[in-house]
Amino acid sequence: MLDTFALPEEPDVADLVQSGCGRFPIAWVFVLPFAGGEGRITLNSCGAQIMTTKKAFCLAVPAILGGILFSLAAQATENFQANLGPAPLTAANRANIQGRGSATAVLDGRKLSVSGTFGGLVSPATDAKLNLGLVMGAPGPSILDLKVSQDVSGTVSGELTLTSAQVAALKSGKLYIQINSQKAATGNLWGWLEPQHDSAAPGVPQQGDWYMPGLLND
Repeated sequence: MLDTFALPEEPDVADLVQSGCGRFPIAWVFVLPFAGGEGRITLNSCGAQIMTTKKAFCLAVPAILGGILFSLAAQATENFQANLGPAPLTAANRANIQGRGSATAVLDGRKLSVSGTFGGLVSPATDAKLNLGLVMGAPGPSILDLKVSQDVSGTVSGELTLTSAQVAALKSGKLYIQINSQKAATGNLWGWLEPQHDSAAPGVPQQGDWYMPGLLND
């Protein structure tokens, strides 16, 4: 249903607007050119409003609001990656700590989706964790559980909800994935989550700008 009603020649978009959808505050405002003058699109829980200096239309069409909000949400996601390699080695554990893997993560608000693969372990994986280090490269305590294949190769994944402090830690390079195994119960593979970036293969010169990890971020 389409409702139309007159507005003052120069409406104040900060005011509450009366329409067939009721009175509601403006949440977002987009300024666009319209024939005969300037127009504004405002979004709120009712739907979308298209306002010009002459008329305003309340379009109670969820698809309009959903499409624009979907676009805004897509822009808000952030992508991360981790190179999973052997945890710290000593003469005593070197034979049991082997393997490689990789993982990606998508941050959407406070929701973190982790997906990765690994292989080459000497013994089956037992569990996987998301850990919080003091800085990148310095180990720290486990904060959340991940799912992992109970095998010498497989997948690691998780759908996690982070706190605001954990989101800040992720963005400053302090969160890392750790996979433990039967013969390396305190760490077989680990890798810090870093912003998504191009990586050159071993022995291949890096082209263009180099990515520099935030090793000492607070």
